[in-house]
Amino acid sequence: MGSNLTAAHRGLAAEAVSVKQTRNRQAPAQALPGDSSKPADASPLILPDVTFDFVLPVLMRFIHIGSVILFLGGVVYARQVLGPLFASLPETFRESSANAARMRYRSTLFTLLCLIVLSGLYNLLVAAPKHTGAWQMWFGVKMLLVLHILTAAILWATKPYAAGKSDRRLLGIVISGFLVVLISAYLRWLTQHGL
Repeated sequence: MGSNLTAAHRGLAAEAVSVKQTRNRQAPAQALPGDSSKPADASPLILPDVTFDFVLPVLMRFIHIGSVILFLGGVVYARQVLGPLFASLPETFRESSANAARMRYRSTLFTLLCLIVLSGLYNLLVAAPKHTGAWQMWFGVKMLLVLHILTAAILWATKPYAAGKSDRRLLGIVISGFLVVLISAYLRWLTQHGL
């Protein structure tokens, strides 16, 4: 019985040594508290797994949000600053000044609209997960408002200046734009909560 007990102890001791050796091979080297040297295979603390699958969605989201900010900022500026400025000009200079300002902003406007639409399509078709019916309903409302914004912006940029009509178009763009931002924030909340 004593020899069986000793053999069992030796078997357990051998198994413990084997487990310890396996752990040492798999575990990374631990740095001591005062040790400034890092293991050779240590990954950086910020953005450890930067890949194309990570960069492209983040870049497209940045382009989308940045373009929306610039677009809405330009429209608010045109409505709140340029509109009253043109209204204060004499009738002879008003139309030519307004048309000159719109012509200068037109290329920026169309570039921003293209960036918004293209990055939004990417976000919808490639990066967006599957959603519930409530999310899809609110997304449909958002798209209707976006179509209104696109139409009003294109009409504002291409039609001749008319004081009342231009101001109403800009006001409609601003109101619809802020509603789109509000709905987008709600959709983001739904997505983060798995709805």
